[in-house]
Amino acid sequence: MSVVKIKGCKCLSHNPRTMVCPYDVKSPQNRFVSMEEVIVNNGPQGFSLARIMWDDAADGKVEKVLAMRWNGYLESDGHLNKGHPVTRGYPTWFIVPVELEEALLSHKDYLVNIPQRLDMVVVNK
Repeated sequence: MSVVKIKGCKCLSHNPRTMVCPYDVKSPQNRFVSMEEVIVNNGPQGFSLARIMWDDAADGKVEKVLAMRWNGYLESDGHLNKGHPVTRGYPTWFIVPVELEEALLSHKDYLVNIPQRLDMVVVNK
């Protein structure tokens, strides 16, 4: 199968669509202003880390913030798991607390090279 590139998307997972692309996530709709940069996108069952413009209602300013989410994946029955968080059915960004930004960004090169998660193994105790 060939890969279909979507304008503005750097995700290689659109044919067949196997995850929610971070460039398509625009929620919470009343706070999300724009996508600045996807820093990490390690594919289906992985996570994305991005810089987005965020309307912070608390202080009335639009700020560039660090956001993250689990990407989701195509389940065996063909259902698209939208990842986490999801609000009212829409894939949503979680805003990383300022206190954690440096810890995440200082390991950016490591985060990019994390392998995709394999099927989870259940261990009976």
